[in-house]
Amino acid sequence: MKTYKMIQDAIINKKYEAEMKYERMTRRRHDAIIDEDKSVKWNREEVQRLNNKSREKRDEYRNSVYQGELRFKEDLAVLIENLDGCLNGKQAENIVSRAWRENKSEGLMSVLYSAIELAEFVIETIRLMD
Repeated sequence: MKTYKMIQDAIINKKYEAEMKYERMTRRRHDAIIDEDKSVKWNREEVQRLNNKSREKRDEYRNSVYQGELRFKEDLAVLIENLDGCLNGKQAENIVSRAWRENKSEGLMSVLYSAIELAEFVIETIRLMD
């Protein structure tokens, strides 16, 4: 079971960040010349090959970022679900989703704080209903 401290430490230690290093992707123009001694056809094919390779690296990096975000959201949902035992998985995911939408631009720590605060408010409200 994940604890608040474990998730906080994982954020600090960058465990939720992309597992691969970001490399600047270079896209070449379709009419770029790679080797002046080769044919036009070869240059076009080479530009296409290099652009495809660059696109694949970009997609791989984006997927790595997405996987890190997914791990964070799953860990946070499990933490919220186990806070008091009165929230189920769907409710916890909904809280995480809301905190993510509203705080992602401020960083994972902000999402963590917001989600816990929102979960505690929901738990408190549920208790008032009993």
